[in-house]
Amino acid sequence: MGKSERDPMARYELLSREEMIRLLEARDRRDATRFGLVWEANEVERERAMHARRDRGA
Repeated sequence: MGKSERDPMARYELLSREEMIRLLEARDRRDATRFGLVWEANEVERERAMHARRDRGA
């Protein structure tokens, strides 16, 4: 059994700061879509657009 199999953190030890940031950003995007947060964000944008049109008198 190798070190990475015994220590789950071992696979992250060799990552650079930039690689770790990219990994975390990708995980955040994945988790956001898993829980529907992207849909909610899209809904907020749609509502803003509707209100903007209404306020302009369209």
